[in-house]
Amino acid sequence: MKTRLKELRKSKKMRQEDIAVQLGISRGQYASVERGKYDLTQKNMLMLASIYDVTLDYMMGLTDVREKMPIKLSAVEVELIKTLHEINQEKLTCSILEFLKNGILAQAKGTQSAEASTAERIGNKILGASPQAQVEVNNIIRQDNI
Repeated sequence: MKTRLKELRKSKKMRQEDIAVQLGISRGQYASVERGKYDLTQKNMLMLASIYDVTLDYMMGLTDVREKMPIKLSAVEVELIKTLHEINQEKLTCSILEFLKNGILAQAKGTQSAEASTAERIGNKILGASPQAQVEVNNIIRQDNI
């Protein structure tokens, strides 16, 4: 792998420092990676493969096929992925709103908890961004009889 990494870096006309910055490690650490003296985390391996635009197998020397194989999806598969993404976004939004609501309620009740403190900080940022948000917070508090 060490020979391949150096070849890939040079083919991109990049310095070790350029790669190290993108990976969030020191130049010395990356130099050690290229010499085979230091192993990257899985996350950094994936980032490096993305930087070099190759597969992990190629980068690690497991294959000589450099190009990524394109994935062909049918129209139905594309729509399914979009729908799943939208559902996940809605669930995430609901989870965040529920977290904020619980934190705001705890804050209004005078409960001091890490959740209340975090929700208060997030809530303050949201309130600062939207004047309408204060009205919504007051509605939540009124609905829960605080």
